[in-house]
Amino acid sequence: MSHRSVEVFHLVWRPFGIGPLERFVASYHAQSAGEQHRLTLIFNGFESETEISDLLERLPKFGHNEMRMKQRSMDLECYRAATMQSDADYVFFLNSYCEILSEQWLAKMMSAACSGKGAIVGATGSWESRFTSLQLESEKLRFRSPLLDRLRSVAVPLVATKLLMRFPRFPNPHLRTNAFGGRRAVINEQWPQMLSTKEATFRCESGRQSLTKRLLTSGHCVKIVGKDGRAFGVEEWPAAGSYASRDQENLLIADNQTEKYRKMDSLERASARRKIWGEIS
Repeated sequence: MSHRSVEVFHLVWRPFGIGPLERFVASYHAQSAGEQHRLTLIFNGFESETEISDLLERLPKFGHNEMRMKQRSMDLECYRAATMQSDADYVFFLNSYCEILSEQWLAKMMSAACSGKGAIVGATGSWESRFTSLQLESEKLRFRSPLLDRLRSVAVPLVATKLLMRFPRFPNPHLRTNAFGGRRAVINEQWPQMLSTKEATFRCESGRQSLTKRLLTSGHCVKIVGKDGRAFGVEEWPAAGSYASRDQENLLIADNQTEKYRKMDSLERASARRKIWGEIS
């Protein structure tokens, strides 16, 4: 097998403070990657080199490279810049909240990424539609009061019409961009031009022209990878034991949303699964 180079990018977002970075570094030390790679920290929102050096001095020493965003940027905007800057064959992106949960985590993702035609893989995926979720949430407001019903009857259709122009109805399969990656050349071809607003990043992740849909349309494979090392196709995601599936016992990399689900009671989990996976969950 020819040598393959791999670069892992972790986003460090200044407003979050040191807590998320400490948790990521602890998990990175605790779980062997199983695949040779270089780790690059993307510093976003920092105003000086002193801020960065002070932050790093509070952490245990670990080998890493550094990349700095010149101005505050959205997470996917950082990843696009990293993709263009990197010379690695494969790139993987982990957001600020990521915590690695399994040994051989990168080897498992690489195994899936190297199978099929230019496979792009993630730790989690979702079928959720922002449009359909709005409809479900609006149903909860029915009959609360005459005033709420009147407001709902006017506001919801207006918002829904705009959302439907940008986001497809359920099911809307897409990789969650908390932890994902694959062949750099493939990802580099699919980035949208506009990523500088929150709305633009939502559309890149789960809109009508999402990164996932662009990849599938181009004939590439899109899979999520579990702690057990298995790669799951889109139709298998609801039962993968990953994000919002059962007890998330097969989750490879955690984030703030998987943690939120973990803390839910049974009724809250059922409601979340209905939005994310529909009635089949």
